[in-house]
Amino acid sequence: MSSQSQGSAGGTLMTLAVLTLIILVAVWYMNLPGNASVGRRIGDAIDATPGVVAHAADKLTGHETTTTTTTTTTETTAKVAETKAKVNEATTKVDATLKKTGDAASSAAAELGNDIKAAVNEQKKQNAAHKPDHAAASTANSTE
Repeated sequence: MSSQSQGSAGGTLMTLAVLTLIILVAVWYMNLPGNASVGRRIGDAIDATPGVVAHAADKLTGHETTTTTTTTTTETTAKVAETKAKVNEATTKVDATLKKTGDAASSAAAELGNDIKAAVNEQKKQNAAHKPDHAAASTANSTE
């Protein structure tokens, strides 16, 4: 029986050692300097596409297309500027909306506070009106 225990313990130990080795290799591989994420590689490929297409066209036609690249860069710069303007406009609209929302919430909170104060004052009045009745009732009970 002890040999079976040693065999299963040895197998378990070997399995743990292999799993640990696999994990260490995976961590080492993920931390390699040239190991970019999939999203980063796709983004780099998209960014490089205009230059690669221009280079391929140069090879096919046999001449430079630097004006195309310059136009593409100019168009890209214009699109970036347009996008920045739209983001700034959206930010302004969001700021205005948040201010309106904050003002409405502040107003609602003030109204709620006033309603609560009015309810508390009304309750105090009702309590004050009922106190003499309780005092008279307790006096009547104590004399009997």
